[in-house]
Amino acid sequence: MKTIQSTEKVVIKVNDSELLDKKWLNFQLLSQKLGEEEQKRKMAYKSLRNRFYNSRACGKYDMKDIAGLPCINIESPMKGKASLELEFVRG
Repeated sequence: MKTIQSTEKVVIKVNDSELLDKKWLNFQLLSQKLGEEEQKRKMAYKSLRNRFYNSRACGKYDMKDIAGLPCINIESPMKGKASLELEFVRG
């Protein structure tokens, strides 16, 4: 397992229409939102998404499968320290 060299915090806006059971966000939709954030910040291609995918593979996020779709809990997304810290804002 790699040691976390640096962390990056990202705040993602979500609408109630995007959520399942009012607190779960689809993995692919989150990946798309991270891609938009990369473009907005003029970051390297997939820089946030790679951090997200690697941290997810290590079990750093509160995720669950709902109807076969991997989803993340927006109320408490973090299980531990990860290279990409996620925070969600309803709006």
